[in-house]
Amino acid sequence: MSLLNFLNESENKERSFDEIANLVSGKNVMSNPDISLPIVAEEGESKWLLQKDPESLSRKFIFDRTREVIFFINELYKYSKEINHEIKIIIEGLDVTVSTTTHNLNTLTNQDKKIVKMANELYTDTRYFKND
Repeated sequence: MSLLNFLNESENKERSFDEIANLVSGKNVMSNPDISLPIVAEEGESKWLLQKDPESLSRKFIFDRTREVIFFINELYKYSKEINHEIKIIIEGLDVTVSTTTHNLNTLTNQDKKIVKMANELYTDTRYFKND
């Protein structure tokens, strides 16, 4: 079962931290090629980390050039405003850390899953920028 499915099915159920952590780490995931876990990055990249109190996801993205950072931050910020969800972005040189949680619930929701998916997609897009 993917984290997305798990969260959707258990919105009204109490979730254990260990169950979510196993899903985030890729354990107990069905071997279905149609299911993609947006919280797992490509091999060799950093992964989304699940924090327990309050429940949140964070990931550090490492870029090669300033324009990649600017593109990533601009597009992710615009997207967060489109879906009306606040995120935390920390910029340290060419490293960008993104954190997401649903503050009024102190837990993860579909909005957070959308941010995770978009951040991963934007990061992948920056890998195709040409060297100048």
